[in-house]
This record gives sequence, C-alpha cells and structure tokens, in this order.
Amino acid sequence: MSEKGQVMKVKADYVVVKMARTEACGSCKACTKGTSAEEMFIEARNLCNAKLYDWVDVEVQDGNFIKAVLIAYGIPLICFFLGAGIGITIAPLVGLSNMRELMSFFIGLLFVGIAYWFIKKKDAQLKRGGISPVAVKVCKQP
Repeated sequence: MSEKGQVMKVKADYVVVKMARTEACGSCKACTKGTSAEEMFIEARNLCNAKLYDWVDVEVQDGNFIKAVLIAYGIPLICFFLGAGIGITIAPLVGLSNMRELMSFFIGLLFVGIAYWFIKKKDAQLKRGGISPVAVKVCKQP
C-alpha cells in the first residue's frame, strides 16, 4: 500500500509527511495531527533521503500492514470476548445473575480499554519492530 505526500519536517532518520486522507483511512483519525479532515501528518522513516518539501511515496510493507491491523483490531476484539466471558462467569458469583449480559458487556469494554492503553503504551516499541510507515522514494508532485 503506497500513498504520496509532501515532506513538512525532517528530523534525523524520520520525516513528517503531509498526506491527503484517502478512503482507506476512513474516519479513524488515529494518526492525524492536522486541522482538517482531508489531511493528516504521518511520521515515516526516511529511506530515500528526502528533503524538506519533497514529494515522497510512503508505504507500509504488506506483512507489517497485516501485523498492524491485527494489533489494532484483533487484540481489542479478543480482549472484548475474554472480558465478556469473565463477566458472564463472575456475575452469578457476586449475586448479579439477573444482570449477566450487562455486566459481561461492561467488563468486555473495560478489557478493550485496557488493550488500547497497552497498545498505546507499546507504540514506540512496535514502531521499532518495523510496524511504521516508510518514505521509500522521492517522486514528482501529483
């Protein structure tokens, strides 16, 4: 998956790239730091020695993209089901058997929150592990 963007800042081995939000991004806004919904700023490794205001191709390698999707969506989903299962199990033990479904739902949400907190805390470590965008080549302005 490759997108084009303009380098707005160069810092050490990384560049901050201004990119147009595409359909693939949806309304997630997880990586946006821009002021409008049409643009976003991405920090990418600078493998092409891009300079300020260069246009670059930014991509996440396919294997790393799938890994990132599994981390962002798979782990929280598993945590939700785990929390819901725990909620169903412990509700009768604490005398709330008539509220099993409600308790399991809220414990599931709690586990999802914990999963996202953990992912956010490990974000830098995940990026060092290769799950980060990469500026692969300098290109012409689109």
